[in-house]
This record gives sequence, structure tokens and C-alpha cells, in this order.
Amino acid sequence: MRHVARGRLRKVAAFVFEKLCELAQKPCRAGDLAPLRRLRNLIKASADQLEAIRAELHDVAEHFEGYLATGLPQLTSPARVPQAELDTYMERAMKQEHARMELERAVSRAQQRIRVLRKA
Repeated sequence: MRHVARGRLRKVAAFVFEKLCELAQKPCRAGDLAPLRRLRNLIKASADQLEAIRAELHDVAEHFEGYLATGLPQLTSPARVPQAELDTYMERAMKQEHARMELERAVSRAQQRIRVLRKA
């Protein structure tokens, strides 16, 4: 059972990493991030079932929470957006990208741990 779960988790981790690469340097609204919520739930559920990589999966889930919380609001009319609103939007977009990069690193650490366990 654990071997099957690890295999499925490897595929999920690879899929998450691929999706994060697709979202790189693209400001995303909450709706754009919605499909990732299901993956976050799957990882959170798997964390307690897989003792060997529990810490790594909890770390991924924690970073997922941070990333999903960065969904950007819809801008008002793009033609007449006040500079202050644009500045705030840009700042939030940069925070979102930082959160995405942190999540990507957490996923990479989990993938590395899975590789090490497979070789052992």
C-alpha cells in the first residue's frame, strides 16, 4: 500500500511542479489557483499516511496554503487604474511569485526525498 501511495505521490509531485512552472511569472487570480486546491488536499491527506516523508509533505502543504492565499483581485477597468492600485497589484504579484518559488522548492525537496527512499 505504501509503495503504491509513494508512486502516486511521485506523480502528484511531478504534476504540481509542472503546474507551478506553467504559473511562473504570471500574476494569477484566485480562480486561476483553484485547481491546485485539490492537489493541496491530496498532499495533506497523504502526509499522515506516509511516515517516511511526512515532514516534507507537511512543508509542501504549508507552502501551498501560503501560495493559494496570494490570489490577486480583479483589477478595475484596465484603462483607468490609479497608480496606487497598480503599485499595490504589482507588490501582491511579486509576493505571489515569491510564494510560488517557495512552494516549488518545497516540492523539489519532497521529490528529492522520494528519490532517496526509492534508492534505499
